[in-house]
Amino acid sequence: KSVDISDDDTLDVAVCGGWKVFNDSSITDNQADVQADVSFARKVGERFYARPGVHYAWTNRDGAASGQGHCVWVSLHGGVDL
Repeated sequence: KSVDISDDDTLDVAVCGGWKVFNDSSITDNQADVQADVSFARKVGERFYARPGVHYAWTNRDGAASGQGHCVWVSLHGGVDL
């Protein structure tokens, strides 16, 4: 979902999940995935933009402690509108 905050600013939010189907029913590790992303796009000048973001992902891990299988990262994308 994208929300225009102003002419130069946009907030993007995304959540997705997935489930893998294996042809071996004994495989249950890394079968379910969830990811969430939040980014903020800001125009810098007429054609350039910067998009910092925060991201989270989780996958099930057989036999792992509850804190394992999680990942959080940040990103910074930059670009030019042609």
